[in-house]
Amino acid sequence: MAIREALQKNRLMGLGIAAVLFAFAGWMIAYTFWPSGPRVHTTGAFYTDDDGRSFYYDSIFHFPPYDHDGKTAVAASVYSGNSGKFVGFMARYTPEAKKLLEDEYAKAQSGQEPMYQVLHLMSSPRIGDGIEYKLPGGDQRWSRARPFVKAPDGGDCIMVMP
Repeated sequence: MAIREALQKNRLMGLGIAAVLFAFAGWMIAYTFWPSGPRVHTTGAFYTDDDGRSFYYDSIFHFPPYDHDGKTAVAASVYSGNSGKFVGFMARYTPEAKKLLEDEYAKAQSGQEPMYQVLHLMSSPRIGDGIEYKLPGGDQRWSRARPFVKAPDGGDCIMVMP
């Protein structure tokens, strides 16, 4: 009760404390919702042209499978675990999905459509249904089912973003 009595005797101090609390609350709200800097849009992706033994970074507008130095390249989903970075699985577009993407990209390149339309199409269910997956190495077949990834040493792993 001592604080309450002191504030009743000195209303100016009570108003000052209230103003400080409101200012702090406003600052916290602004800090929470203020943009943290420029938005980063990924314009690159990981690929492999040796069945997942290694990977490299290139433009996201290569629609796999594509020719890379005389080899067939596909998308590589890279993970990091206790033993380092590795290709967790590979992905490629079906011929139909690849044609849709290439046509959309050609329109964007010619200025008929904005480039974000290509990115939007890439993340759409229409294209998502046209992606095939495969684990690296071995004789596995390409499948529409996205595989579960385990680290080579059996430990936990996390996906690495390009």
